[in-house]
Amino acid sequence: MNSINNYNSLNSSIKMYILGYFISLILTIIPFFLVMKRDYCYSKRILIIVLILSLLLQIFVHCKYFLHLNFSKKYYWNYIFLIFSIIVICIIVLGSIWIMKGLQNNLCGS
Repeated sequence: MNSINNYNSLNSSIKMYILGYFISLILTIIPFFLVMKRDYCYSKRILIIVLILSLLLQIFVHCKYFLHLNFSKKYYWNYIFLIFSIIVICIIVLGSIWIMKGLQNNLCGS
């Protein structure tokens, strides 16, 4: 009986990964083709909105299907660590860009 429960649990886990994979694939293909075919009928504003929307949906899909984060109080500290990690990454990336911009202005002139 225990092996049947383990099999069902493994089967549902694999289904979640496959579903997350296909949703991620769709959310990657749509912006790719919009960027490749932007000369035909899309304005730049619509393209940027679709790209940002796809980005946010991708983040949600990855958090839900691959990181297995849900919105219960049980996982409160996981969200605190996730937010802290995002803040640290933003500080590192934006600080690096700021330093490179300053180097460019000081070495190459304005």
